[in-house]
Amino acid sequence: MIHFNTAGAGLTETSVIDKMKAYLELEKRIGSYEAEMYYDRMLSKDIYTQLESVFNGKADNFALFDSSTRAWATVLGALPIRSASEIWVTPYEYAGFLVTLHNLAKKSDATLRFIPIDEGGNLDLDWMVQNIRNDVSIVSIPHVPSGCGIVNPVEEIGEIISSFEAFYFVDACQSVGQLEVDFSRIDADLITGAGRKFICGPRGTGFLHISDRLLKAVHPISSDLHACDINSNMEPIYTTSSARRLELSEKNNAVFVGFYESLRLLQEREEELARPSEAFLKLRGELLSINDINCIAPGEVNSGILSFSHKKHTIDFLIRYLHSHGFNVWRIKGSHTPRYMLERGIEEAIRISVSHKNTVAECEDLSSKLKQISR
Repeated sequence: MIHFNTAGAGLTETSVIDKMKAYLELEKRIGSYEAEMYYDRMLSKDIYTQLESVFNGKADNFALFDSSTRAWATVLGALPIRSASEIWVTPYEYAGFLVTLHNLAKKSDATLRFIPIDEGGNLDLDWMVQNIRNDVSIVSIPHVPSGCGIVNPVEEIGEIISSFEAFYFVDACQSVGQLEVDFSRIDADLITGAGRKFICGPRGTGFLHISDRLLKAVHPISSDLHACDINSNMEPIYTTSSARRLELSEKNNAVFVGFYESLRLLQEREEELARPSEAFLKLRGELLSINDINCIAPGEVNSGILSFSHKKHTIDFLIRYLHSHGFNVWRIKGSHTPRYMLERGIEEAIRISVSHKNTVAECEDLSSKLKQISR
């Protein structure tokens, strides 16, 4: 099978699996706590410095989670929101985040406001410049949405809001590992990423990078004992000021050993991240030329993800047809990107995601198969 579903989960390399197996074998031989102690340097230091090196952040500002969603929700749930403030989101916001933001806005008497887009689907940066004020509490932007491949200008947005009080959140789960992502240039208060997607790490790995300003502002309802002690007066004493105080001490260490290896492999190919993917550009051009295919490709800049529907065939048929010819693709629901897709009558579509492992020839083969059932 040719894998075109890296936006769901990428294919891990053999060395990643081998590292995980070695950790589990050590657990089997000497015990779980003992294996964790043996890998202590990697799990407590090296993985954070590797994240720092790959994404140009600060090691002490990274924290590890079982998913990017968990990382994002952990911070948002611990952040007091000013009453009657505004929370800005885009029409490309993931539905799971919208639910959380909606509930938070209702609880805080805040207003959820959508950043407008132009006719081509690009975010209206001029509107942002004209409307940003200190009563905006959060600006939440997906770098690359999961339902379409638009690349939102997260660095430019960071510059627009940098002199205001709003906290800037960037969901980078579909861009890390796919694009050149420099956290220092984005300058967001929160950037979240997933290990399982374009980084091609194990499932069950996610991370965040949090600014010092936001870290001081969040107040988690609980802190685990790797970051906090308690004295005889039952008062908590925090033992770290780093972002790791947001983590839970109990985690699946085997997958993070694998994640460390996937980060090492990502760093080996970092030069290619600065170049547009020839395979993706080829596929996008081919699908846009097929009359029966309705491409969901808003924006001037696209990368990695292309969704579409067909004028003649159902989504069920397309999935069966492409699978029978050896292609992994994925069905997406319009309700997962409700503001953009449902407003345009898109209830479901096929999502194709192109990773560094896909070739131009594979993309030509896929488009050829679609042309055979189209006009």
